[in-house]
Amino acid sequence: MTAPTPAPCPTCGEVMNGGPCPRCLFAVSFGPEVTSEESTPWTRIGNCDLHEEIGRGGMGVVYRAWQPGLDREVAVKVLRHARFAGPEERMRFHREAKAAARLKHPGIVAIHDIGEDEGVPWFSMEHLPGKNLEQLVREHPLAAEDAADLVRRVAEAVQHAHDHGVLHRDLKPSNILLDRNGMPRVTDFGIARIDGRGVEELTATGQVLGSPGYAAPEQAFGGEANARTDVYGLGALLYHLLTGRPPFQAPTLDAILMQLRDSEPLSPRQLNPTVARDLETICLKCLRKDSPQRYPWAKAVADDLARFLSGEPIRARPPTPAERAWRWGKRRPWTAVLVAACGILLTTLVFGSLAVARREHREERRVTLLAMSREARAERLGGSRARALAAITEAWQLKPSAELREEAIAALAMPGIRFLPKIGGEFPVPAALTVMDSSGKRRATVRSQPEANADFIEIQALADGAVLHRLEFPHRITCLDWSGELLVAGGREIRLLHVWDTITGQRLHRFSGHNADLEAVSFRPGGQEFVSIARDGMLRLWHAGLGEEIARLSGLPEHAGPVAWSEGGRVLKVRRSDGSAVDGFRFAWPLSVTIVGPGAAEPRSENLPTLHLDADGRHAVTVDETACRLWSLSEGRELARFPKTGTEWISAAFTPDALWLAGWNAGLRKIPLTPGDLKPSTPALSPGPLLVASSRDGSHLALTQNEQRPADDRMLLVSTSDLSTRNLPQMDPFCAAFSPDGKQLVTGSFRAAGATLHTLETGEHRTLDHTGLVLGARFSDDGRQLWLWGDHAVTRWDTATWKSQTIHAGQAPLALAISPDGHLAASATRRFVILHDARDLSQITRLEIPAAAGEAGMPTIAFSPDGSHLAIHVEDGGVISWDLPVLQAELARWGMEWKGPHAPDR
Repeated sequence: MTAPTPAPCPTCGEVMNGGPCPRCLFAVSFGPEVTSEESTPWTRIGNCDLHEEIGRGGMGVVYRAWQPGLDREVAVKVLRHARFAGPEERMRFHREAKAAARLKHPGIVAIHDIGEDEGVPWFSMEHLPGKNLEQLVREHPLAAEDAADLVRRVAEAVQHAHDHGVLHRDLKPSNILLDRNGMPRVTDFGIARIDGRGVEELTATGQVLGSPGYAAPEQAFGGEANARTDVYGLGALLYHLLTGRPPFQAPTLDAILMQLRDSEPLSPRQLNPTVARDLETICLKCLRKDSPQRYPWAKAVADDLARFLSGEPIRARPPTPAERAWRWGKRRPWTAVLVAACGILLTTLVFGSLAVARREHREERRVTLLAMSREARAERLGGSRARALAAITEAWQLKPSAELREEAIAALAMPGIRFLPKIGGEFPVPAALTVMDSSGKRRATVRSQPEANADFIEIQALADGAVLHRLEFPHRITCLDWSGELLVAGGREIRLLHVWDTITGQRLHRFSGHNADLEAVSFRPGGQEFVSIARDGMLRLWHAGLGEEIARLSGLPEHAGPVAWSEGGRVLKVRRSDGSAVDGFRFAWPLSVTIVGPGAAEPRSENLPTLHLDADGRHAVTVDETACRLWSLSEGRELARFPKTGTEWISAAFTPDALWLAGWNAGLRKIPLTPGDLKPSTPALSPGPLLVASSRDGSHLALTQNEQRPADDRMLLVSTSDLSTRNLPQMDPFCAAFSPDGKQLVTGSFRAAGATLHTLETGEHRTLDHTGLVLGARFSDDGRQLWLWGDHAVTRWDTATWKSQTIHAGQAPLALAISPDGHLAASATRRFVILHDARDLSQITRLEIPAAAGEAGMPTIAFSPDGSHLAIHVEDGGVISWDLPVLQAELARWGMEWKGPHAPDR
């Protein structure tokens, strides 16, 4: 939705962004403006030319100004409504200037000059174009170490003020500015006290000094202040940076004051579980209501924060339960007496009630932490993974549960991003707008269209120079990158990211979200994820194969391209746009989950299995409505694509050394899995059969052959060595499975219930009873068990006695697979892949399908032949693969792993 256009001032035509018109405000204070041209200053005051308003408070308005005599940019603060201001307001304004002028410290905004022009008091000071701390944490709290370092520097500046007889008394995030190097600078000494003079006579009875939510109790209720009052302000500042809110907040001033008098601030760890306990202890010690219990001076706060940052033991200690109870009793003395009397009379009842309350509190806390984790994951911010895992860890310590383990698995599937300011190091020079594909056989080059003020991308084959595709872009291109078959580019003016399929030349996605021209795009090594950088203080992470934004960071310094990956794709180096520093971003990529996608939604209509994994789960083959695709899961990209013809059905299977394809419109084809071109062989057999199984040693394939007369239907047994065939009787054949030794083959039908067991050496066959259709079959690695499943039941056969057991009866899941060792089963729902104990299909745990991958639809799930990987092919064409041993190892770090397939929750 387009934001409304700011209305012009009816008097002078100046655009207003809320509040009174800045030009007309000057007209009231100083008289008419001298010009209406934008490049000319609004007016002059003292020796400064004022250009634009950059801030305002209860007492003054701050303008960006130019001091011609000294040829420098400054900020000028003038008394608000000066012509109507009384003596008290003028004295306060002069006191602010005097208080700040006597301080010379790199952490305090310096005062240059002070004066009065036609009855309007003013003073000039340094101009800092950066954000204040309130703006910095508007979207999300700071990391604990960053918040601690900022407040440590502020505390050192405040100590300098105390040493020179100045109390600030209004420390809050909006009064701390950031300079060009990101260092904090204290400003706004509007209610400061100098050497104990000038406050009491300027404070009316009942007037609250300081900002609601940040003022110390003795200041808010009694107008008293000392060094410990500013210590409280430092604690309130640290609290806001860690949680994104003040210690006390409410809709009215009276409600805030009531909280300040009667309540303790919420623990920062309740609002942000990533906060370290020591840092929380420092923060809450600053916020003690009784000032003698706080740090005695600002330097003590700075020293304890320095100890925290260096990993040394801090001096502060958290309050004991007895101290907390004593404080509560002081606030409610009569209630405390009554509680004590009841405690003496009803000791047993009280202890019992406390035990119940503690259990209820633990359960409420556990539920809250679980909700916090889910909320963090839904936000998809750079720190969401860390916040979610911290919440789950604390909840697990309160009470382990299967639900928490599943939430941990979902959090581990997310990427995490942490900002590393000023890491330094060498940085590459900008490269030409030309990239090569991963095979080194194609090149993408940006070409200019001067007449259209736009560019296009030319995809060229290096072998013969042929132009394969021309990819149109509506504006100038500033950056591009290539991974697998996906190419991404960004440019000026339009601020959109375009993603193309370089096989077809089709544009797949247009991503939006940046507020400035694109500076850099870069795929991470070994994945379809890519980052985008623009000069808008944001880093965004996208998944080109899924067409989704998966994480972002904002509130950053402005950065410019190019970018460079290091540490195997774990650290991204980016140069600041002003060239002052090289920053870094550390990525925590999922270790146990790999996600690849075709780049565009491709729902499938086939009811044959559409997913197979190779021996160790490093490669996958999928079939969708347009093509058969070979994926490298270890490299996170598409290796090859074999298009369909029209509405052709196509099928695939791995053998140890090759990928085999068969389809309605083409015969059986072999693609050797060797480095180089992945080209299929000349088709063998006539078109029509579909490939449904391969033997463990790769010596034989099973293909369905459906004829016009059902009596002529059969299963084809094909030798991969000489492509000789053998017919096995099976009406309406649909699925098949070889025994481990290759001597038996079980087949199922899409019309008739039950299955047929073929003994290949003798040619004998027998019927295996099964309720409903058999849509899938699997022998265990040792050959002792056979699983059959379909639309009404799952049965397990003992191959020594050929006796069966019905494990599940009723409606079948969306998909089912049995692990090679026969210990695990996996099924699919709309949002989860469920791991089962194969003995009775009892649930072990659930693996959430990442939201960016869409819903399962009518999926296929499969185990790799070695049982290490489990994967699902969802309706939009994406493949999600879990490395089960790695996932178990990750969960074991927190004691959350399942102890084998049969272990109950601990």
